[in-house]
Amino acid sequence: MAKNKSFQVSLDAETVINPLKMTKKEFTLAEIAEGYADNSMKNIGGVVAMNGELCVRPPYQRSYVVANNQGWKSRLIHSVLNHRPIGVMYFGKVENRSDGFTYNNIDGQQRIMTLCEFINGDLSIDFIENGVHRTGTFHALPKRWQELIKNYKVEVYICEGSEQEQINWFNTINQPSSILTPQEVRNSGFSGKVWLESAKSYFSSPRANYFHEINHKASKYCMAKYANFSDGANGDGTRQECLERAIEWACYGTEFMDYEDPVTAYMLYHCEDENADELIDHYKKVVDWAWDTFLNVENPVPYVSFRSVDWGRLYYLYHENTYDTAYVSKRVRELLDNYGEMSRPAGAYEYVLRGEKEEDEILMGFRSFDKQMVEKRYIEQRGCDPINGKHYEMSELHAHHIIAVENGGKRDYDNLVLLSPENHRQYAHGGKVDYRMMAQIRDKWISEGIPYVQYETV
Repeated sequence: MAKNKSFQVSLDAETVINPLKMTKKEFTLAEIAEGYADNSMKNIGGVVAMNGELCVRPPYQRSYVVANNQGWKSRLIHSVLNHRPIGVMYFGKVENRSDGFTYNNIDGQQRIMTLCEFINGDLSIDFIENGVHRTGTFHALPKRWQELIKNYKVEVYICEGSEQEQINWFNTINQPSSILTPQEVRNSGFSGKVWLESAKSYFSSPRANYFHEINHKASKYCMAKYANFSDGANGDGTRQECLERAIEWACYGTEFMDYEDPVTAYMLYHCEDENADELIDHYKKVVDWAWDTFLNVENPVPYVSFRSVDWGRLYYLYHENTYDTAYVSKRVRELLDNYGEMSRPAGAYEYVLRGEKEEDEILMGFRSFDKQMVEKRYIEQRGCDPINGKHYEMSELHAHHIIAVENGGKRDYDNLVLLSPENHRQYAHGGKVDYRMMAQIRDKWISEGIPYVQYETV
């Protein structure tokens, strides 16, 4: 007999005692799509449906992330045509709202927007009618199909409770699949704040964050030019990464850095502001400084390296200094031409700002020795690996730091030895020869030409 499995879970007693009140309802797609309008790009009224009763995208909701996923949209529409379920939706009932909304959409934005846009004639699908393949909008479908779609009933739970309780519910149902980005979660705590809407209207618009090559002035203030984003984020603003990065930049040099989460601390301090002008102005100052300092050259740096720099930090540390921007731009470009020799090419920007000091080369992860050094050492070693005494072509030998860079080793001549690939791996990386002995092996070979392999190593 199979044993029963037991699981341990944690319950919030307050939630159990005072559950969120939910009422099950059904709405036809025609009812939901009535009066649908996406005004998000105009920053007036957001996304609305149900004749202005439904706020499709409250402040805590992410943007329309399936906008370019044609396959997902097609499958959704075909599911409706074939009377297949498309999942339960959740609306939050709101009261005393100055904007006239009766409901906040809690879960279902992507489905609602796709279906409403289709019914409005803004989307087209492939379909087969009487054995003929066709492509068309909703109005090109047979009338009976149109009626099927409009009369399709969506199962909706109406949640009653405070707006904060609805936000908490939204976070709960989105957590299991890790749908929300960190900034989307932060935004949920500032629902209805004018400051947040102002910041999102600037930093969270795909159009505002569309970028060309790095020196294309039409998109100078596009955050996607200046920041890489992790976890598959695309940096177009729809997942709020651009807003998050702008706030991070504004936190440098402020008391917000003393908090565990500076971004949230910044939002708490500014959330009652009438607009996000202070954040936007600081962001533009950072961008202007980066352009003036590093793009003052005919062939600017590749945008890939430009996007790997924490510009907010560099602006805070160096923007008050005076630089010959023509030299700085040219010099960084020269360094990045040796991109393959750096493990951290983005460090070239700060390296030049700091005066190109030898001890700062570690910023770039610049490990390679100058070609002239290698050629000179090759002649001195007579083209041989000093450990095994065998002769090699110069291209076959590896330039090795006797004292590793991470241990403070320099890219100078005294720290260079040329080894065969085999000995480079076995001795240098294997730890069988310490740096003092490696220097002795090299110098012994140079002076006497005798392989040092006969001596016992440690």
